[in-house]
Amino acid sequence: MENNAQVEDVRIILESTNEDGELQREEVWAEKVGDEYTICNIPFLTNGMSYGDVVNAIEKDGEIIAQNVVKSSGNSTVHIMIKQVQLTKQIGEDFEALGCDWEASMHDGYISVHVPATTPYEPVIEYLLEGYQSKVWDFKESNLAHRVKGNYKKEDYQ
Repeated sequence: MENNAQVEDVRIILESTNEDGELQREEVWAEKVGDEYTICNIPFLTNGMSYGDVVNAIEKDGEIIAQNVVKSSGNSTVHIMIKQVQLTKQIGEDFEALGCDWEASMHDGYISVHVPATTPYEPVIEYLLEGYQSKVWDFKESNLAHRVKGNYKKEDYQ
């Protein structure tokens, strides 16, 4: 059966609440296929969504607002606040060497890391915990789709 659905590049709004219960919104690129949208950026603020996830959405006041993940990509997203901002590029390159992609925010020292489903997560979490324990950065696994072998808990490294 052939899929004749048109693909359209659009901007959509991702929404989530932060730790203080406040609504956060960010705009990302997505590919619209039929009534669903595939996220084409690494989210910086949003929890529970990753690059490649397929979401449904509603249109409201001229905006397309993502509602739910309808198909997980299996990718994970980690948000990192680097305390030594001069190390941002090197840290990003270190994540690339682990098989990840990353984007820097317009805010110095803040990066978002995309961990593809095909990339083993254990070396990534070990590197994350090493930098956290050394007080080089703080991090949040904003969408952890990988299955993690072992007992890696951030609070154990404080």
